[in-house]
Amino acid sequence: MVAPNSWPLVRLAKKLIISLVLLSMLSVYGLYRLNSLNSTPIEQANFSWVNKAEIYVLGIVMSAIAYPIYPEVARQHMMMYRPFEKGPKVIEDGFFLGSLVVQDAIQKAKRLNHPYRLAWPASAYKLSFDPSAYQEARIALALNGG
Repeated sequence: MVAPNSWPLVRLAKKLIISLVLLSMLSVYGLYRLNSLNSTPIEQANFSWVNKAEIYVLGIVMSAIAYPIYPEVARQHMMMYRPFEKGPKVIEDGFFLGSLVVQDAIQKAKRLNHPYRLAWPASAYKLSFDPSAYQEARIALALNGG
């Protein structure tokens, strides 16, 4: 038998368990739908308005989840949801200069006197607690799309 003064704690535990179960079920369903949408050939006629709504909502959810970890990527992804008033959007920021890959590309471009393509190894995209590796991952995702 549960003591009457512990009922609020029991209610809170029930709400927490129900929330975790619902979140897990929605996550599994979301991953299933994502796999289904990714396997559909990319032609506008292949997607219903429900599919299009799923894709837009999934993009917003992914941006919201990614924002605390990769804010630049989340902001850039959300920029795709609205048109720009005057041509392409130019982001003027020194954030990208913190990358060793970008610095190396700048040096090679100056030396060779032509543009140099940026490329990161797959290992650069890992989430890391090392500040320099984390910074490189943020820059790689923001510039390269991973």
